[in-house]
Amino acid sequence: MKKWAAIFCMAVLLTVSGCGTQPAADSSDNGSSVSAPQESESSTNTENSEESSQEVSTEESAADSTEVQVTDSLETIMEALYQGLDDQLPVVGNTEITTENASYYLGIEDPDMEEGLASDAMMRAVAHSVCLVRAAEGADVEALEQQIRENANPNKWICVGVNPENVIVDHIDDLIVLIMNDDCGQAIHENFLALAE
Repeated sequence: MKKWAAIFCMAVLLTVSGCGTQPAADSSDNGSSVSAPQESESSTNTENSEESSQEVSTEESAADSTEVQVTDSLETIMEALYQGLDDQLPVVGNTEITTENASYYLGIEDPDMEEGLASDAMMRAVAHSVCLVRAAEGADVEALEQQIRENANPNKWICVGVNPENVIVDHIDDLIVLIMNDDCGQAIHENFLALAE
């Protein structure tokens, strides 16, 4: 009996762990692949608690996209992008985009930016990502937008992805947005465009 229980447990573990492995490098037009930033086991608990403290509750958000401007903080703008979408969004957490993690969030290394903020689903098996990038002073905003459009990875999550047709990249002034969501990406984009009004 113990032998059968052990075999059953091994089968379950193999089935579950198969989905959690990193996919092989995907051959794409630019020949590059993007993988999630690696985490050491000792830092995982610390990072999880930091992400939990940065968890975004769209229900508590008081930001109104008609009052927010592109010059406001990225956190305020992100809240405005989620305005009215409480029942359509997963639980999300905000992460600062840096040169170390830019390739994961944007698909490009060392973007010419002043600052960046990523809002991804807290569960990595949920395909949702919204990134805001404020281009550096004097940067070619349209060229940076094009780089992100060509290189953003709609399959960066574990076992799930976004239809490439639902990847939206746009900009207002020096602010670029990258939206990857199959369900409410268009609504988020409309909230972004409202910032220009």
